[in-house]
Amino acid sequence: MLPSIAWGQPRTPGRGRPCRWRPAARCLLIAAAGSQYALINGLVCNGINISSEGIKITDSSYGVASFIRLQDVEIKNAKHHGIAVTRSTDNEFIRITAHDNGTTDDTDNGIYIGEASHRTLIADSTFYNNHAAGIQVYSTTTPPDGCIVRNNRSYTNGTSGLVLSATNTLAYNNVIYNNHTAAGNLLGSARSGLKVSGSSTGVKLYNNTVYGQKANSSDKGIEVSSGAANTEVKDNIAYNNAQNLSNSGTNTLLANNLTTDPKFIDASNTNFHLQSTSPAIDAGATLVNVPTDYDGNPRPQGAVYDIGAYEFGSGAAAFAFAFSNGGNQAVTRGASVSIPLTTTLVSGTAQALAFTAAGLPSSEVITSFAPASCLPPCTTTLTLSTSASIPVGTYTLTVAGTAGSGSKTTSFPVTVNAPVPPPPLPPGETPANFTVAFIGDQDINSNSGAVLLLIKNKGAQLVIHSGDVDYHNEPTAFDNMVTNILGSEFPYLIVQGNHDITAWGGPTGYQALLQARIDRYNTDPATPAYDRIICTGPALGLKSACTYRGLRVLLIDPTAFTDEDLYIRQELATSTAIWNVCSWHYNQTAMQVGGQTDLVGWADYEECRKGGAIIATAHQHSYARTRTLSNTQTQSVDVAWPDANTLRVVPGSTFVFHSGIGGTNIGSQTRCLPTTFPYGCNGEWAKIYTSSQTPPAQFGALFITFNVDGDPKKARGEFFNITNPPTLVDSFTITADPFASPP
Repeated sequence: MLPSIAWGQPRTPGRGRPCRWRPAARCLLIAAAGSQYALINGLVCNGINISSEGIKITDSSYGVASFIRLQDVEIKNAKHHGIAVTRSTDNEFIRITAHDNGTTDDTDNGIYIGEASHRTLIADSTFYNNHAAGIQVYSTTTPPDGCIVRNNRSYTNGTSGLVLSATNTLAYNNVIYNNHTAAGNLLGSARSGLKVSGSSTGVKLYNNTVYGQKANSSDKGIEVSSGAANTEVKDNIAYNNAQNLSNSGTNTLLANNLTTDPKFIDASNTNFHLQSTSPAIDAGATLVNVPTDYDGNPRPQGAVYDIGAYEFGSGAAAFAFAFSNGGNQAVTRGASVSIPLTTTLVSGTAQALAFTAAGLPSSEVITSFAPASCLPPCTTTLTLSTSASIPVGTYTLTVAGTAGSGSKTTSFPVTVNAPVPPPPLPPGETPANFTVAFIGDQDINSNSGAVLLLIKNKGAQLVIHSGDVDYHNEPTAFDNMVTNILGSEFPYLIVQGNHDITAWGGPTGYQALLQARIDRYNTDPATPAYDRIICTGPALGLKSACTYRGLRVLLIDPTAFTDEDLYIRQELATSTAIWNVCSWHYNQTAMQVGGQTDLVGWADYEECRKGGAIIATAHQHSYARTRTLSNTQTQSVDVAWPDANTLRVVPGSTFVFHSGIGGTNIGSQTRCLPTTFPYGCNGEWAKIYTSSQTPPAQFGALFITFNVDGDPKKARGEFFNITNPPTLVDSFTITADPFASPP
């Protein structure tokens, strides 16, 4: 019990110190006749371990607590109300922050002023994310009388911002917005941002701003309910609510309220100040009970009162800001650069700025701002992510900051430099940390775009696409998607899949655009002769062999020729590369884990195995990888290298994978069950990733990085999906020795 003392010498328990409570019903209970003129200042009540309200003020068998002031107090995570007051009078709640309180639908509020709690003051406080209403002054038995609710913000609460079932109560300069959230579990029922309920008499709502009450089509911004009598609703803004203003009361006086666009400065960022063109300016009634606005500015600033919680200062300076940059910038082609841009407030009330950039080729550069919008003074960071094919040179980049109809720009040069080409490589070697992405079965959609963005973000230097490009016979559209994300010269090799056949040939077919991409890369002045993509063979993407940065890639369509196995044997026999890859689209049934049938024949698989080449396929819409195999036809695991995640590629031993979840859809595992490791069949599968796994597969790509850890004969394989951040699904190492004797 707090002793009875005068306001001149209030008690200040816990001032400035958070209090830690043992598990209990409440952080604080005040309930005795002697509890008067007490000041609780700076208390933090974290109700994570309490079972009822955060703070309760009430009566007891000994009498009534009264004249209690809480100020600069935070109440959070209480199971029921943040603050509850019943049968206690003349209390004040100033600069309260009550948030994330309550668990009971339509019951638990940020602050609840209940039965016979007369002459309560709630001022300069903030209420948000509470389960029911932010503020409720409410009783149907003995309604609170003579209360004042002023200068509060109440937002994102479960049902309402402010609910009154009171008498002779004044609510003004309250900013109430974006209430009735899913957390309240009542989206199916209509609720009001500011409500005067049916037992109320003589309530006055003056100069409040109510916005965004629209979770339900029957929601109301300001509501005077049936049964409420003699309510005055003056100088309020109710806008962008499902219904802005509703009156079913008796003898309600409605005057000078605004329900059309008030021209807030930036409502999306909860800045409800008025623009200079607002129709709320000088449009209100003079209300002696409201001498200032929410910010404490005297009313009126102009000829007469403005409508809403804020006055627009007629003598205030117009919004103006300065914009500065860091001067000359440079970026290497294919890389990113981050550029800080600073805004300072010159005059007026700050308005949220949105940013745009122009001056660089839009198809070759991705621009982003963080944050995308801010109030001066502030700094945003512009990130420029350039493609590998943006033309080198110096560009003038212009950045605009815009607020309303006003805009200011800042310009500076950005020089795009060609990357330093890798030095000539020793015969047969790839560059150190040379990363190649393997995908297939892609399409043109958001998932396929996300896979390409994953490839870009992982720093891949080459894509090997094992067929089924876009499923729509749209070579130009597909090539544009690749260009927009990876660049017009990004090295990209494709083999023909069954869905590519119709649009493969011709001057604008997949094959022609593949050749054009290779030619753009090779003829770029920044590409030295030794770094070009060299392809040979009778038909690119069908029966061809390409070498890029020491990697030898055979692009084969087993259905297009009858002698491709002999071609594979010849190419691998004459290859001087440490690392060789055979890529085709189709499968043998035993070399996939879904429902595909035999479409390749074992000769192609076996020639690649004998020649010591990695076998990369797709067609089956999932990802699966074998252990090291000494025979693909019999699916025999190499007894000298049986480990699931430590592989070797030598003449006579290799591994096989299908990476076919590039964006179109994801299939299930129907072979070699169970769905968890170790898998069935002959134990040949090291990793299976389909819709049957837990969790189900997401789209993604296999990345193999060659020449790692300073060893040209060592590589690391990693499959990542497109979750944010990307999830590592599979990881393994590979050792190559193309000149070893067959096992």
